Amino acid sequence: MKARGSNRGASDMNGFVGGGQIGYNWQGASPLVLGIEADFQGTGQSRTDTVGAFSLEQKLPWFGTVRGRIGYAFDRVMLYATGGLAYGDYKLTVSGPGGSASDDATKTGWTVGGGVEWMFAPQWSTKLEYLYIDTGDRDVTLFGVPFTGRAKDNIVRVGLNYHF
Repeated sequence: MKARGSNRGASDMNGFVGGGQIGYNWQGASPLVLGIEADFQGTGQSRTDTVGAFSLEQKLPWFGTVRGRIGYAFDRVMLYATGGLAYGDYKLTVSGPGGSASDDATKTGWTVGGGVEWMFAPQWSTKLEYLYIDTGDRDVTLFGVPFTGRAKDNIVRVGLNYHF
């Protein structure tokens, strides 16, 4: 999160992320794999910063992505890159002496990342994935002082997939 002018806060939120995904992969005769994936997560991610006499609180109660995926498969392992649309509920609350102001909005933005997936059984795989998510700025004004929050997130997650 950042604040305009000399009011500055940080943007890293911390907390648990859990959810599910659905997707489709296509592989022809070559090791190239193309796919699409959609996911949805609930989170306990939040961060509170103090900027002068103000308290800035960010929350990301839920988010999701819809992404393309391109990978290279060898034996039972696939390395891949992914990117696409990100969306989520972003809450920004600014509190100070004598009052508070808040904004709660569903925001859209973008995501990019990559990972590795391993087929450990005929229809089962596990993956380790990194995603960077950015849904842009959101403004809140309290007593004429503008604050800008930005929902950015670095996510590392482990997944278990069943292949139909």
